[in-house]
Amino acid sequence: MKKKLITTLAGFAFALCCVFLSCNKNQCEPCGSNYKTIPQEMRDWALFGEGSWWVYRLAEDTTVFDTVRFSSRSDFRSNLYTCDDYYAPSIGCSETITCHWRHSNSYYFNGVDQIVLFYPPGGGVFLYFSGSGYGGGNIFGINPIKVDEFYGNFRLIDTFSNQNFNGIKINKGFYSSTLADTSTTVKYVRDIYWGKNIGLVKVQIYPNSQTWELINYEVKQ
Repeated sequence: MKKKLITTLAGFAFALCCVFLSCNKNQCEPCGSNYKTIPQEMRDWALFGEGSWWVYRLAEDTTVFDTVRFSSRSDFRSNLYTCDDYYAPSIGCSETITCHWRHSNSYYFNGVDQIVLFYPPGGGVFLYFSGSGYGGGNIFGINPIKVDEFYGNFRLIDTFSNQNFNGIKINKGFYSSTLADTSTTVKYVRDIYWGKNIGLVKVQIYPNSQTWELINYEVKQ
């Protein structure tokens, strides 16, 4: 009797799993032609390959430098086969690309920066940047770029073109600033300047007023 009951319960559980999987399959068909890849125009904003490097100088003490190098790239958050996606802020059936940059100056930075390009539910392409040692991450809409648009605590203040930063020409870029509480003692990014085909150009970190400026770089795309 006991053996029969166990067999019955096992069969019931198997049938239930089949029903669940069947329903789930019907709700989440393979992506096929609906899969959205990030176009090269958007990749040029942040996706740089092996061999890329950037040298930054601390404006408050020009004897201090930090070299940032490409560390790794991963597409594991993308999902080609179902409408699900492994990266919560992005939509299903879309490409999600992650890159990491590693710092040389361990006194100021401990770890790696993370850069993610993804499709958000509201449309467009977003850039997520989380700097090593900073408080939280920063999100920017780069397709389209909308001046005065809010992204969490950040507002895209302005765009710029054909500007020079320490002798480096930026053909196209944007400037974004946070509305975070300036009385906090936790490190956070207040202002970011970002250039297309270059990446991070300048960043201001508070509350200790650090300003890191790009002085040299080489990117591989």
